[in-house]
Amino acid sequence: LRLPSVIQAAGSGRAAALSIVQLVDNLNAGGLERLAIDLGVAHRKAGHASAIVCLGGEGTLAAQARGAGLDVEALNKPPGLHLPTLWKFARALRRRGRVDVVHSHNPGNHHYAAAAAKLAGVPVVINTRHGVSSSSGARYNERYFKWVLPWTDKVVYVSADSERYYTSQGIV
Repeated sequence: LRLPSVIQAAGSGRAAALSIVQLVDNLNAGGLERLAIDLGVAHRKAGHASAIVCLGGEGTLAAQARGAGLDVEALNKPPGLHLPTLWKFARALRRRGRVDVVHSHNPGNHHYAAAAAKLAGVPVVINTRHGVSSSSGARYNERYFKWVLPWTDKVVYVSADSERYYTSQGIV
């Protein structure tokens, strides 16, 4: 993985704050959502700017995320593939000024994250595949996921079992 210089500088101990935007479906109660908030809080403690964008509505944990100092924004995407939401997300990324990393969670929203990041000029795109049972998307989500893998710098798995499953199935 060849990382852009902004990420290399941040990892080298130099004082380079990053702007990180996570994309989740929503912030309704769940493990993925709790993890996104915890990551955002850790980002802020490390001196980085951190925001969570919800593809759909905000969800029940949005107030908790805001209370922890995170910026939360909802795109309110209707059901199905919705290209206006892609453009809305790209505009939201540009509106933030410099965004260094877009981090999506699971396959169902990753095509929005990768394409919007590309349109907005964000240099790094990361996806986390959560557990096999919670991360296995509909067939069309997996197809979209594969289409945007060339725009994805890293796919992270929450376990070795998840990584083995997705690579053995040819998904990643």
